[in-house]
Amino acid sequence: MTKRYPAGKILAAAALTLSLGLLPVAGAAPAGQKVSAAVAEPDHGPDYLKIARAYADYMIAHGRDTYGKVHSPVFVSVMDRKTGKVFTSKGQVPYPHVKTKPYAPGLRRDHKMRPYDRHYTGANPLEDLALYKLLYRLTELTGEKRYAAEADKAIRWFLANTQSPATGLYPWGSHMHWNVHADKPVYNSGRYGGHEYNFVWPYWQHNPEALRRFAHGLWDHQIADKSSGRFSRHATYEKHGVGTGYEFPQTAACYMDIWARELARSGDAEMKRAIRTLLKLYRSMRDPKTGAMSWCTAAGADRREVSSVQMNLFMATTLQDAAALVEGREAALAAEMRNFALQIDDEYLSHDPDKVLDVAGKGILTWYTIADRRPMAKGFTPPPDGIDDASVGYPLRTADGKPAASLYYLMPWFVNRSYAGAALLMLERYRRCADKHKAVYRRAILETADIYMTIEPEVQFVVYPDDIAEVVKLLRAVYAMTEKVMYLHRADHMMRLGVRLFFDEVCPLPKISSFDDWYESSAKNGSSMEIFRQMVALARDLTALPADQRAAPAVAMRPKWDVPACPSAGEYTREKFQADLRAAAAKGLAGAWDPAGLQRPSPDVVLRYGKAGARKGLYLSRTERTFGAKSPQALAFEIALSDVINKIPTTAEADRVSGGRMTRFTGKEMTRSNIEYAGFKDVTVACGVVLRNASAARRRVELTVTLHDTYHDNGTRTVAGAIGPNERLLLAVHAPPRRYIRKLRLRSVEGGRPLTIDSLAVILARRNELGGTK
Repeated sequence: MTKRYPAGKILAAAALTLSLGLLPVAGAAPAGQKVSAAVAEPDHGPDYLKIARAYADYMIAHGRDTYGKVHSPVFVSVMDRKTGKVFTSKGQVPYPHVKTKPYAPGLRRDHKMRPYDRHYTGANPLEDLALYKLLYRLTELTGEKRYAAEADKAIRWFLANTQSPATGLYPWGSHMHWNVHADKPVYNSGRYGGHEYNFVWPYWQHNPEALRRFAHGLWDHQIADKSSGRFSRHATYEKHGVGTGYEFPQTAACYMDIWARELARSGDAEMKRAIRTLLKLYRSMRDPKTGAMSWCTAAGADRREVSSVQMNLFMATTLQDAAALVEGREAALAAEMRNFALQIDDEYLSHDPDKVLDVAGKGILTWYTIADRRPMAKGFTPPPDGIDDASVGYPLRTADGKPAASLYYLMPWFVNRSYAGAALLMLERYRRCADKHKAVYRRAILETADIYMTIEPEVQFVVYPDDIAEVVKLLRAVYAMTEKVMYLHRADHMMRLGVRLFFDEVCPLPKISSFDDWYESSAKNGSSMEIFRQMVALARDLTALPADQRAAPAVAMRPKWDVPACPSAGEYTREKFQADLRAAAAKGLAGAWDPAGLQRPSPDVVLRYGKAGARKGLYLSRTERTFGAKSPQALAFEIALSDVINKIPTTAEADRVSGGRMTRFTGKEMTRSNIEYAGFKDVTVACGVVLRNASAARRRVELTVTLHDTYHDNGTRTVAGAIGPNERLLLAVHAPPRRYIRKLRLRSVEGGRPLTIDSLAVILARRNELGGTK
């Protein structure tokens, strides 16, 4: 029988707590989850700090190396959630669901989950950084020193006992780990990769000598040519074995951070030489005309001829932070490092920002050719003449004619390729860049957050913990930038979804994904434990608010509503809108609301709709004003409307509607991205606004809706009309097939008087009923 852990009640309650009715209780829990009688009241929500502590306590008690002949305090990275044990071989660990959608229309590869990127049988502190950061944070918040002490024990042991005596490298990163059964370093699968240091490890104070040996190990056994600086991100752990051609900027930035740490500690001049050698290498990789920097020196149209925006931004931030470490010893070197970082901003933003950061349109550009900075998919040939080379989803083909993926642009909910992940890189640049670039970065960050105010996770397809963590981190950051509480409300909603998707009462460990039931902590694969750090931070943010501001107010819409007997404008007449409203209301998919009835001004509101026992909530938000009778009025205002998850499917349900899925990785798999969307989301397909003119002057008003096609904003529709004194007017709009309404904007085009909404009515539909949405 499966053991139930003491934290189970906390997690079960949290997992089934529904934020203001945003998800239905009935039929929403994935198969296998048991409903606890201790479900928290909807207004209270999950206790995020308790969930994080339950996880940390479990890892301290059960997640250590108690295997093999040599037991150690290191934390393991992969476990069976039902037994609490580490798998004995990679053959025991199933292949998880991979992301297949949403992505660009056409043909493309799936999200990769490669066997040599998974540490099946042991510990990998570099991939588990979020766990260690969580433990130290818990000590700061709770005052309990044991959390930091346990992290210290694990780190000290790993640094002291796993470093290669021959190279000074560690069995960590994407392709190696410490096998706790065999008590030795192992490659994840075959001999692929070897040592790869691609994240910044900050905890060297536990073993300064290990830092010295590792810093020299990178210089002596990772860099192939100390004159040019060329290297490969992969090197042999147990003996000298280097390569060239794969000098990824992210990896190089991590090396320079290590060398900066050792230079600051010891003043070792060789570390200064190492940093300057790599700076010289990357200057040589810049195109002399455009300044764009290649992402490696390997030959090929998808290699040295293209630039990786995300790696470049990571490099810029890491270099600036490393410069601060050496400032005291080497001020000139620190200036050189900062200048190099700032030049990355200059090059990136010398593009037309509307071209590279068209967040709501074609998306955020992440790859382009260095010679002409032309949008181009990584690894694939550009489209033929006459085809818009910036169009997302053009079915590109490889040189041998096979279909290929479009990787120019990101998508909101694609693991490791999300808008949120890119926006967090831009957030770090915004905090460090020259003043001349702050406005562009800020705009892109806010526009990205705006996407998540209206688009929830695609639960028909797999969701990973980092998907949620990145979005919550972004929304929290935007709240801090703007002091607009709606972003914090939305972050809370996203985290509650994460609790539902990844936790149950079986074990405090989160699932690797929404469809796969084991624990596998990996920053590389989107299943790191960053979600817990964001839980803790979010809890503090929410607690700092007055109690009545910690959630958006929830209001029940009137399902049966007669449109007032007033004129209407445009082709979508009052009679047509009324008929559609009644038909949708019979299905529990419509309602009306009087904004003036809101008791206190609020920038967001949840409009409840649906039949009894399955109530859902349509989330509305305003960036410029608030809802409510006492809210300031304006000549124009915008309202964003979110899509609504109406059910979280079981794994079987999702697999059934999405078709067969991959059960192994060979590097050759392709699936079409025209899988039909099932009806797990409700979207707004029509809306009507009744305006009242309380003034003595005739006014002309206009309603414009922004249409969305599941991938991007795709067109608008506008209706306009005139209102006489003391009259009302209905402005109603219906979305065309395959699109739905993401925003509406009202403005007074004549009359110069603020607008007053008498009523707002919406019609929703299951997304699979949009006329063939694919």
